[in-house]
Amino acid sequence: MYNIIERKIALGRIEEYLTSRGYSVKYDSNTYYLDQDTNTIHALKQYKYTNKSLCAILHEAGHTQCPDSELLTIYRRSKVDQALVIEQEYRAWDKGLSIARELHISTPAFVKIYKFEWVKHWCSYINMGASPLFETLAEPYRARSRVDE
Repeated sequence: MYNIIERKIALGRIEEYLTSRGYSVKYDSNTYYLDQDTNTIHALKQYKYTNKSLCAILHEAGHTQCPDSELLTIYRRSKVDQALVIEQEYRAWDKGLSIARELHISTPAFVKIYKFEWVKHWCSYINMGASPLFETLAEPYRARSRVDE
C-alpha cells in the first residue's frame, strides 16, 4: 500500500497525464465526475491523497480515453440506458487500471485496492436500476446520443 509520499507522487503522475491530454483536476466537489464540457475532473478535496481518491481519479481518467458506446446508436429505453452505463463504467475502470500501469503506479497492493473499488462501484451500477442516482449517471450518455428519441 502507498504511503503519503508515494500517493502524492502517484497523484502527480495522474494529473500530469491528464494535463498532457487537455484535462484538469479540481478538488472542489462532493463526488468524483468528469465534466466533458470543460475537460475537468472534479474530485473530493478532503480525500485528495488517499488510495480511494487515486482509484476514483484514475477511473475518471479512464472516461477521458473511452470511445462512445455503440449502444448510443440504437433506440433508447430504460434497459438500454442501464446497459450503456454498465458498459461505459466497466470500460472506464478497465482503462483507469491501464493508465495506472502506464504511469508505473500499479504496485500489487494498489492493484488489489483498485480492483476492490472497481468491483464495489461496478456492482452498484448493475444494482442501481431505476433509482434517481441512476438517472444522474445515465444523463451524460444520453446527451452524447447520436439518435433522436
